[in-house]
Amino acid sequence: MNILKKLIAFNLALLPCVLMAAPKVEIQQVVEKDLIIEQNGQQTTQRVAATEIAAGETLFFTLSYQNSGDEIATNVAIDSPVPPGTTYVLGSAAGDGTQILVKVSNDTEYQAADSATVTIKGGETISAQASDISALRWVVKDIPATSTGQVSFQVVVNQ
Repeated sequence: MNILKKLIAFNLALLPCVLMAAPKVEIQQVVEKDLIIEQNGQQTTQRVAATEIAAGETLFFTLSYQNSGDEIATNVAIDSPVPPGTTYVLGSAAGDGTQILVKVSNDTEYQAADSATVTIKGGETISAQASDISALRWVVKDIPATSTGQVSFQVVVNQ
């Protein structure tokens, strides 16, 4: 019986080590817009936090990720919906070394961003338009421990 207690105690002592040796991916999102500033007769564009928005403005979404764990994270999916009241800007999704996928409004599956389709009345399949895109997904193959990166996309605020 004493051996069993020692074995249990040994396994319990190892448990925190096993649980701590894992990837831990954290994501932070920033939403910005371009602000035109006129100074000394010159106009410059500055990217600022989008705290107030107006119809027709382009919003820039940046999702920064970090693997703060101590092991590599593999095949990490980073998802972001297209916010209500906005339209995705076709071709604006970016992310070095990622596979970019989109979800169209009437589908539950993600498709390759550059070849997404939608089925219309009568069963015809056509290329997805900007207004059809309801969500984006980036698949990051590998995020080494302590590594960071970012993905991004743009939307236009609807009228």
